[in-house]
Amino acid sequence: MGFNRAFSGRKRERGLEKIQKKCKKVDVVVDETAYFAGYDKGRLTYCSFSQGLSYGRRGTYPGHTICAPKTLKNFYKGFDIGSAQRSVLNEHEAAEERLEFRVKRLRALRYDIDNGTNTAELTGSKIDWLKKWEAEEKSLRRKLLSLEKTNPDVFNPKPVLEANKHFVPRHWRDQP
Repeated sequence: MGFNRAFSGRKRERGLEKIQKKCKKVDVVVDETAYFAGYDKGRLTYCSFSQGLSYGRRGTYPGHTICAPKTLKNFYKGFDIGSAQRSVLNEHEAAEERLEFRVKRLRALRYDIDNGTNTAELTGSKIDWLKKWEAEEKSLRRKLLSLEKTNPDVFNPKPVLEANKHFVPRHWRDQP
């Protein structure tokens, strides 16, 4: 219970009080030593680089932290990198959405040119739009490729995590 409370980023004492109250109702005594040991292990997991990276990529800020000064630096290193990655991901997503919209418009315009009116003036105008939109489509595709090439760790965060790796258990049973 202590591990799970820490892994959720919650403070330890208040959680113990709640558990003790609930357990007292059914005549169960809480093993405080086990609770605090689990909490300390959970706090190490919570305060890791990978957890900070995850918060940063999601764009959520924990508001407060249960991390000790020694681990806080590592957590915020991950958070800062994750926040920067989030900006790139948002830019990439926006470009993908614009590209998808542009491709749909191009298809409709091509269909209209091929099957629409025969008036030379209207077709000429549509062909001008077609050229403009095709250029925008190419530009968006280049932008997406550029974002992916210049920020490979954003689209595959595994190397960043490996470079900042230390054992991070996901559950109290996974402790070494």
